Amino acid sequence: MEQITIFFKKEVLESFNDLVFELYSKDYFASLDYAIDYKDKLVSFINNSIASFPHKTTPKKLKHFGEKYIFYNSNQRTTWYVFFKKHEQIYIITAILNIHSHYAKYL
Repeated sequence: MEQITIFFKKEVLESFNDLVFELYSKDYFASLDYAIDYKDKLVSFINNSIASFPHKTTPKKLKHFGEKYIFYNSNQRTTWYVFFKKHEQIYIITAILNIHSHYAKYL
């Protein structure tokens, strides 16, 4: 299998920090460690699945997020959409949205 390279846009990395803070501050998780673990599972899914998970073409209204996307069901109530650009075996993660985003109605 060819080696892949994954880059995360700066905005995506910053959104991970915001996610951890929000999950903890809104008491979704009892400890900061659990919130970090939740974020780490999302990142791990991306790193381990981006090349093998079936890609979907991003709908026209959401193309500004990225050309393609995959999704991750973190639990029965939350789905994360991972948008990216791909060139050969290089993936650039351009945005991550959850099902609670007002954009989810287009997916």
